[in-house]
Amino acid sequence: MTSLEISLSKEIISDHFGPIVEKVCTILISKDRLLISQIVNLTKLTRRQVEEALFILIQQNIVKYAEKPRTPLNYYSVDINEVLMRIHFPLFIHTLKEIFGTDGEEIAKLLLLHGRLSLTKLLTYVEDKESIKNTFCSMVATGFIIAVRPEDSISMIDKLLAEEDIEVSKLGASLKANDVNRIRVSLAVRAENEYDNNVATGMKRKAISNYDEYPSKNVYNSVSDIDENIISRLNYNKLLVHCRNKSVINLVKERLTPSAAELMKEILKIYTEDFNDCKRNSVAGPFSSAQLTYKISDIKLKIDYSKGGGSKNPIVDYLETYRLDSVKFLTKDADRGNGDYYINFKEINNYMKIDLIGNSIKEKYGKNSMRLWKILLDKGKFDEKQIAKVALVSHVEARKCLFELLNAGYTYLQEIPKTIDRNTMRSTFLWYTDMNKVEEQLISECYKVLINLKKRRKIEIEKLSKLIEKSERDDVKKDKNLLSEAEIFALEELKKIINRIDISEIGIGKMLLILKEY
Repeated sequence: MTSLEISLSKEIISDHFGPIVEKVCTILISKDRLLISQIVNLTKLTRRQVEEALFILIQQNIVKYAEKPRTPLNYYSVDINEVLMRIHFPLFIHTLKEIFGTDGEEIAKLLLLHGRLSLTKLLTYVEDKESIKNTFCSMVATGFIIAVRPEDSISMIDKLLAEEDIEVSKLGASLKANDVNRIRVSLAVRAENEYDNNVATGMKRKAISNYDEYPSKNVYNSVSDIDENIISRLNYNKLLVHCRNKSVINLVKERLTPSAAELMKEILKIYTEDFNDCKRNSVAGPFSSAQLTYKISDIKLKIDYSKGGGSKNPIVDYLETYRLDSVKFLTKDADRGNGDYYINFKEINNYMKIDLIGNSIKEKYGKNSMRLWKILLDKGKFDEKQIAKVALVSHVEARKCLFELLNAGYTYLQEIPKTIDRNTMRSTFLWYTDMNKVEEQLISECYKVLINLKKRRKIEIEKLSKLIEKSERDDVKKDKNLLSEAEIFALEELKKIINRIDISEIGIGKMLLILKEY
């Protein structure tokens, strides 16, 4: 957890819940697990204020808690990933609107506003109850809504500690020094498989731990299947999978053709339907051209065969085009019959990261700097003269660009001493770049931009706070003539500024998805 993540989390909580909740959350982030009495002492708030703040944070899935052994006390801790995921809420709402229409958008807004809701409670906030019920059922069936289980409010650390105590107590007097390490390793491996918050529950049937064992969607397409009293929330991981698929489709459309993008959309729809996590589900397939031809029959692919070439089967030709493209949309396993194809999302995401970082460098430092950085990434270590020659730029220009990138954290220097005394005057310095460090650098810059945007929004709103209060009065809402032309103009300008800030935040959020989540 970096200082920038803590600062950004503080701004997000303050923006969404106000100063009291932000104070409690900040203490929990900085001090980790605390008892409620410790939070009261550190924040100097009343116990009632702390309890209400914790209630809000637990309701919003941000705070986890666990009972202290053999006492009625609870430890509280913050899941910072839940806080940072709030950056992507506008994108999640837009995604669900695209899939499920306005009903999906309304359900998403309510679930994100309240953190978690039962269907019974959710229906009290809407007018068209029947339509919302059907859409809610579809969202549960497709995994976009999951049930909130009691164990979801317990942090992973507390789950592992509880299980470790049980395993240690089983060994008793025969416990050895290396047994504890062995237990911890086995529990960590098991946690990856068992503690999955993406279980698609919420129906009147036994919950299944393995998502792949679920029946087909049409089993759930009845409103009577839903237990309306089960508490539910949005499944962020499923939404991230859909956002990743959309990014891949847009990349195919950009590099190839709209028809190629349509085919990729159908492939992803078929072979990533059961995906629940971008990190775990990084490969889709295998599939063959014959299987796709059988499954996809209603899509029209446009290829011009008038000049000859090709296999006369558009699907086969498009699959080969995906494979041969520099992005490597598909990889082929030639050992299996005519060859099965796989979608390797890691390769695609790596290309998107390089393209994103390259464009960022180009905007800030120019084309030459981007070219030099990509050469270092592709070829490895170079001295100044070599890289200037390869990049076809002057030695002076190369030196200037490389030092700009060094100061920004995009390039690094490696000293190669020629003598035993390691005299710098007789040493060679090679330039290189490290993709992981560059990613971290760009993520840090994104966090800084988001922090500044949120601060700017606060300042702009505070400037016109009295005017905003006046515009929200009932009499002013009924009669706009109570506002002068200057006041109306000031409010319109504020809306434009806030709108630009919102658009900037969404753009930075998309960059973070590529750098962190895909």
